[in-house]
Amino acid sequence: MEKGKTRHRLDPRLLAYFSKEKKMLAVVTVTGLIYNIGMIAGPWFEGQLAQYLKDTLSGSRTAGAIARLSLAYVLTIALVQFNRFLKRLYVRKFANNTTRRLKEEIYHHLMLESTEKLRREDTGALMTKAVADAEALAEGMRKFTTEIFDTGVVMIAYVVMLLVLDFRLALISMIFPPFAYFTAGKIKGYVTGAAAGSRKSLSRLSAATVDRVSNALTYRIYGEEPGREAAYEEALGDYERKNIAAGIWQNSTEPLYLTISMVSVIPIFWFGGRNVTGSGWTSWSIAAFSTFLACFLKLATKSSHAAKLFNAIHKAEVSWERIQSYLGDTREIPRLSPAAPEKLTVSHVSLSFDGRDVLKDISFAAAPGQIIGITGTVASGKSSLGRLFLNEDAWTGEILYGGKDIRKQQQSQIFAYSGHDPELFAGTAAENVTFGAWDEKRFARVLSDVRLDREFTADSRVGEKGAGVSGGQAGRLSLARALYSPAPVLVLDDPFAAVDAKTEAEIFAALRRDAKNRIILFISHRLAMFPYTDAVLMLEKGRLIAGTHEELLSGCPSYAKLFALQEGEGGTGHEEQ
Repeated sequence: MEKGKTRHRLDPRLLAYFSKEKKMLAVVTVTGLIYNIGMIAGPWFEGQLAQYLKDTLSGSRTAGAIARLSLAYVLTIALVQFNRFLKRLYVRKFANNTTRRLKEEIYHHLMLESTEKLRREDTGALMTKAVADAEALAEGMRKFTTEIFDTGVVMIAYVVMLLVLDFRLALISMIFPPFAYFTAGKIKGYVTGAAAGSRKSLSRLSAATVDRVSNALTYRIYGEEPGREAAYEEALGDYERKNIAAGIWQNSTEPLYLTISMVSVIPIFWFGGRNVTGSGWTSWSIAAFSTFLACFLKLATKSSHAAKLFNAIHKAEVSWERIQSYLGDTREIPRLSPAAPEKLTVSHVSLSFDGRDVLKDISFAAAPGQIIGITGTVASGKSSLGRLFLNEDAWTGEILYGGKDIRKQQQSQIFAYSGHDPELFAGTAAENVTFGAWDEKRFARVLSDVRLDREFTADSRVGEKGAGVSGGQAGRLSLARALYSPAPVLVLDDPFAAVDAKTEAEIFAALRRDAKNRIILFISHRLAMFPYTDAVLMLEKGRLIAGTHEELLSGCPSYAKLFALQEGEGGTGHEEQ
């Protein structure tokens, strides 16, 4: 498809984000019209006050008349500004809802990508950039919505006022503001290019920062620290230069537009003065002259804002170009929704790597409400068994959920996974846990279940790849993500690796409450909670021994030895890192 046609096809998708907030935008429209049409009251009152002052000095009016006019002015402006408050409040709500919706679609889109592709492209960095672009796009939409009224409607109101006062002078004075728009169009490419360059440079700097922190020890050992330091400084310098350039283009345009528009003041003073003396096109009082001048000054200021609005839209276009590949038709994106609890059956499953058998003829079944403990010696295949349900590797055999092959179902609607790598991204705790599907009560509950409610709030920041949080906190955020998901099967690989025994027991009790309509596959080398599971799967050299905890204690010497060893050592709990 031709590029032009592609862009045209995508335009309705962008407009759809406006149509989804019809109620919010209806309130914005009503309050925006009242506020911006009411803005012409300011110049009118200012003109009348000037006339009243002249009349008072000449003795034709009293000071009381000025006081009454001033009170009317204050009350009118108060009403106008109250509508301004309401308009901005609902515009902000519109922007917040749009940001949430954009992020939710990005998260769902990325969840449908293959694990191999996400790893190749660095999931964390990919999501961080995509979320930043979503915020920039929503901000551009907010500014556009705001300025439709604050610039478009109010400019029309000012133009009507000018035409009523003196249509000839109004036409002359409006010659120069269009030049501001022309100038904005001419420098569009520079503004957009500078913004895009700054954003790309920031992305490179972020990658260099993560690399420097993550691999600091390796670089030190191999004597590569000076080279990486130079690379980081180069990335930092490039970002500083490009960010300054973007700031200059963005912040210098408005004064330029205003200067061009203000050239019209010259004919206003000349011809307006003639109107006041009675030798012009119409007869003006001091009030009319003051009103016309005030209206034009406000119109010129709004003209500069309109040109700045174009620059904001240009910047949003950059984000739209980058983000649209993550915003497929939402009707094509399967939404996570609670599935009816079904039985999980694993039959004769085997898995090999490089000719080595990792899992051999594994079979077991689990029903909703059960917690299945999975353990084994080091390299026994525990984690490989857990990752079977992600369908990443070429296993043989059959895994059925509800009697259907999981490879023919949408796995994200069946399985939620928490593994050794939490795969956190730069954003809030809520974004990392909920993937945009916000439910305040559910979020609060899972945060409490993993005992993070005293350490995190929804707005707590999480850095790229979990920077800024401890290893134990990162693992529990990943566990909270799995619990928050409505998926009916939870695969939890070593969820208590970095928590103490007391916290482990508290979280397991929460898992037991959560397992009423779910299956939980609980993989761990720590066996303190295994007596409370419904069944235990013991892996030895890829083969499976299944039974209850009591049955394995009496019938599986290796399990009994492992449990006795941990009990003798008082458990294997590690203090949180």
